[in-house]
Amino acid sequence: MEFVTHGTNDLRAGADAPINVLIRPFQEFAARETSGGILLLLCTVAALV
Repeated sequence: MEFVTHGTNDLRAGADAPINVLIRPFQEFAARETSGGILLLLCTVAALV
């Protein structure tokens, strides 16, 4: 039995896909905002203790 992938590996490996160009800045921003929020929460807890 053989499985046919129809080039799905090409889509996963394509770092230059147009959707990646649009999504990458948002992902970076969200990661920074998340880490900043965690830091703010930790500082708040430290100030209350």
